[in-house]
Amino acid sequence: MRILAINPPIADFAAYDLWAYPIGFLYLLSYLESRGITIDYLDCRDRYHPLMLEIYKPKNKLFSTGPYYKTEIEKPKIYKNIDRPYYLYGMPPEIILKYLKNIEKPDLVLITSMMTYWYPGIITTAKLVKEFFPNTPIILGGIYANLCSEHAKTLPGIDVVVTYRNFDDFFNIINKGNFNDFIESMNYLPPLYSKYKNLKSILWMTSIGCPFKCDVCAAPYLYGKYIPLNIENNAENLIKIIKTRKIKHIAFADDALLLNTDKHFIPFINKIIKNNLNVYFHTPNGLHLKFITLEIAKLMKKANFKTIRLSLESSVSKIQQKMDSKVNNQTFETAVSNLKTAGFKPSELEAYIMMGLPDQDIKEVIESIFYLAKMNIKIVLAAYSPIPHTKLYKEHIKEPIDPLLHNNTYFFHYQGKDIKIFKKLRNLVSLINNSIDRGTNIFSDNELNKFFEIKFFQN
Repeated sequence: MRILAINPPIADFAAYDLWAYPIGFLYLLSYLESRGITIDYLDCRDRYHPLMLEIYKPKNKLFSTGPYYKTEIEKPKIYKNIDRPYYLYGMPPEIILKYLKNIEKPDLVLITSMMTYWYPGIITTAKLVKEFFPNTPIILGGIYANLCSEHAKTLPGIDVVVTYRNFDDFFNIINKGNFNDFIESMNYLPPLYSKYKNLKSILWMTSIGCPFKCDVCAAPYLYGKYIPLNIENNAENLIKIIKTRKIKHIAFADDALLLNTDKHFIPFINKIIKNNLNVYFHTPNGLHLKFITLEIAKLMKKANFKTIRLSLESSVSKIQQKMDSKVNNQTFETAVSNLKTAGFKPSELEAYIMMGLPDQDIKEVIESIFYLAKMNIKIVLAAYSPIPHTKLYKEHIKEPIDPLLHNNTYFFHYQGKDIKIFKKLRNLVSLINNSIDRGTNIFSDNELNKFFEIKFFQN
């Protein structure tokens, strides 16, 4: 059997390559290849794909991250009142077509998915595939397919939608393997990074899912339970990829990287440290604060972690309580103190702040921003978007809506909030972060003073 596997381009107002490999998909492809299936793989977001290098030179910013190639496309009608251009990020259609022209006819096509509101990119991809292989079934899986399975079934060109709840239907189609066997294979098979010719960084995971049930997160619905992977095999696989592919940057995809530290993270990272690997580690998913002891912070420093993102979300107690009380300011301050004592610089520490939450006052966002600024911690401003099957979604979305409306840019409008405030907060955060990077005092920084001279708090 021959399978064409595709990670489609993104359709959105903005997108950025922050180690955005489809790691779950790559684990599945590794399992299928181990069962004797031939895999043709096209990652339409691979900035260093040979076909993409023919049309542009990727721009790398910090730690092998960078902007995608983008092509402006027509906005869906539902976004007509949003005064921003809309793009296809990743491979343009002509490059996808060029790839399809040069491969053998597959028996099946697999397309993965991520954000629910990116589905126009799936439609574009399926349409192009059907031009070349009109009779080949297209199977859609991934996060969007799981969160919005009924909507996914309506997409043109998609023949089968697979979710974690009916995954064995897929294995019945190919007549090989089963879902439980696939999950078990993740304990010994690495993701199929061998399909990338120009690998600059990788996304890695040491566990599946998360035991916590945060109001804004769909992980409990998607994965059901927390599953730690075999640490010995996992570390060996990572070490092998680092040495053979000579990569420098590894980002963790775990939702709960530091859970059960004695049995999980500590033995894993000690094995990495013993191999004296000249690499950098990054945690784009926010770390759980209560697990950042001084011992853990020192191990992270010794292993060369460079991007530390922390899950604060808000410094306002009423919002913390509303978000399941998994964090408070004292826990945050202890974690930050441990990280700084271990030797991390302020420029290496970032914390997520949520904005645009239902019923959230903009002053509460500003309070959280200045709380972090006073602590000399960089800020990652995360605009809320409603995710199906989460507590907040069920509380505030009372009837089915088009997944395009999950987009945080649209949802800001949907709540009747002024997009200008969003932009001003972004600018404020940028000034604070730049000041921290320069090592200056942000409250006496001339640029920050100038920012307030333009009357930030006025329309």
